[in-house]
Amino acid sequence: MPPRLTLEQSYSYHGLAQILYAFLDALELDQVDIVAHSYGCGIAVAMAAAQPARVSKLVLSNFSTFKDERERKFVGFAHKITGLMVKLRALPFANSDFVARSISGRYFHQQPELQVLRDGLSDFNQMDETAANLTVHTSLGWDTFENLAKIQCPTLMIATLQDQIMPSRNAQFTIERVPNGKLVWMDPCGHLPMVEKTDEFVATVNGFLC
Repeated sequence: MPPRLTLEQSYSYHGLAQILYAFLDALELDQVDIVAHSYGCGIAVAMAAAQPARVSKLVLSNFSTFKDERERKFVGFAHKITGLMVKLRALPFANSDFVARSISGRYFHQQPELQVLRDGLSDFNQMDETAANLTVHTSLGWDTFENLAKIQCPTLMIATLQDQIMPSRNAQFTIERVPNGKLVWMDPCGHLPMVEKTDEFVATVNGFLC
């Protein structure tokens, strides 16, 4: 039986990977394909590095790692700004359409219909603050940088030039650390290609997995 994790450890990439492997064990799934997006890619990388035989193919969407300590500190600063946004949820106008459109500008190159933005803002406003802070804090280590080189399965990375959340400038650097990795660009598009370019995204992922 694996050792019991502390609260902070359970919100790390490694801790969340353990939880997902326990879920796969419960479903009696010995090997799976994994399609991950943004923060979830860090968890997927941890899973593929820890138990390579259980991941047959891996898709990483809108994800990159930092090259050096300067970049790591910059990412940490950007996360602190996002943390301030979490605290502002208590303000009366936090659920307004103005806020939905303002925040969405960082996520979309071409904004979808207003209801999609409202649903996204509603989801953001229901997010647990402790979970948000811990996941951000634990993602700033060098684990992912090291784990990328341990991935053994075929890996596809999908990147977009207009992504303002996960800067695309490090996409090529990131996928080059994966022994059997391939990079595909999907432009023009922001951080959520599965929303902005649904058909192209699905076709690309299916083509790789099948």
